[in-house]
Amino acid sequence: MDELIVLKPEYVLADPPRPATTGRAVVVRGQCIEAVSSAGGVPVHAKVLEFPGATLMPGLIDAHVHLTLCGCCTPRQTMMQEANEILLLRAAENARQALHVGITTMRDCGDRDEVTFRLREAILRGVLPGPRLLLSGPPLTSSRGHCYFMGGEVEGRDDMARKIGGLVTRGADFIKVMATGGGLTPGTDSLALQFSADDLAFIVSEAGRANRYVAAHAHSPESIRVCVEAGVRTIEHASFVARGTIAADGAILQAMSSQGVIAVPTNIPAVHATRAGRTLGLARQIGLTSEQFLEGRRRVLVELISSGVRVIAGSDAGATGVPFDSLLGEIELLAEGFGSAARAIAAATSESADSLGISGAGRIREGMFADLLIVAGRPEEDLQALRKPLLVISRGRIL
Repeated sequence: MDELIVLKPEYVLADPPRPATTGRAVVVRGQCIEAVSSAGGVPVHAKVLEFPGATLMPGLIDAHVHLTLCGCCTPRQTMMQEANEILLLRAAENARQALHVGITTMRDCGDRDEVTFRLREAILRGVLPGPRLLLSGPPLTSSRGHCYFMGGEVEGRDDMARKIGGLVTRGADFIKVMATGGGLTPGTDSLALQFSADDLAFIVSEAGRANRYVAAHAHSPESIRVCVEAGVRTIEHASFVARGTIAADGAILQAMSSQGVIAVPTNIPAVHATRAGRTLGLARQIGLTSEQFLEGRRRVLVELISSGVRVIAGSDAGATGVPFDSLLGEIELLAEGFGSAARAIAAATSESADSLGISGAGRIREGMFADLLIVAGRPEEDLQALRKPLLVISRGRIL
């Protein structure tokens, strides 16, 4: 029989952004939460772990990562030089780093040659600990388009349908498409569409036939508009960039809100670039400094939120200079936009789970997976508490 573990923190933040409660204990058996009860009622023969002054909360969800990228100064060049066996080891180490800061679920938005599928299998088999993984495999891109080196180039609808069908057969949870170029891939245009509006609608339709949604990398207002009209569920980056400026379009924001399209802003890479004195590739393309780019992205975030667009937390970890603990910084940026630490935490827990259809995660409830994080202090009052993890539990396994 599985060991019973009783967690007795000072506070339980069970359903962000709702306030934390006191006097509660969480009982874990095997991979799941067996009960949330009074702290006074402890089952016989249970292992009791007490954490005075600490908060127990759901494990964090990073909705945009690239596990097979290095997060170094040359992620594209490094990936192109490495064999899949090395990429698998790299992905496992990146996942380990994320897990140890409390990220218990990760959505990988583009790997090479489906390497992350092998990592997920190893985690599920218990070969090594790791977060729950939601995977797309190589992103669909045009010939020599953004991230072509991941192996997702397609030409024509027959090719698109074959690629989508193959990814679904091999276990993709969703389909990623590069609607525009990107700063990581020289020679691509971050403002221009890589696929026509009709082709994007076809990709969404083909994915839908297999009960999969589409996540689209899109930077310019026009590309975001086309993706929304095509039926894409999540817009990655949602930058609203143009030559020399960054400005959200009110009509597009309204369409995103009314159609329930989700934005994953990924603003933290700009913070890392600014601190390092480095110019982001996308900022360079549109003629802005990293500081100007970051300020513009902050304005867009506020407009997304004020327009009622659902916003969730993703770090773009693995991209240039973006390590795998960067979700913590992204949550801090979201708190500025929301004007609320509690809502920012929800964007990386309950709200993210709801948006992405992740069952059994994002909250602390009986019957849910025991993906849990205990931190020193009150994170909904001071987000620095997230940087003080005391215990991480992944599907009932204590790390």
